[in-house]
Amino acid sequence: MVATSGSALMRSGAVDALTEKLLPLSVLVTPNIPEAEVLSGMTVRTKEDMLSVAKNIGDAYGCAV
Repeated sequence: MVATSGSALMRSGAVDALTEKLLPLSVLVTPNIPEAEVLSGMTVRTKEDMLSVAKNIGDAYGCAV
């Protein structure tokens, strides 16, 4: 979805399809930090941010992060 360098690897329409159709079916997702920021709409700077973002994504899509 997003490279660690920050470069987009998917078109925005594909991201919408991912979040609307695929993630709700997932048991586990393992986003890198830029992907986690896109999925959560939050910024990650600290370990506490990582935990908050993971909870946000898990709650939003019903999967482990």
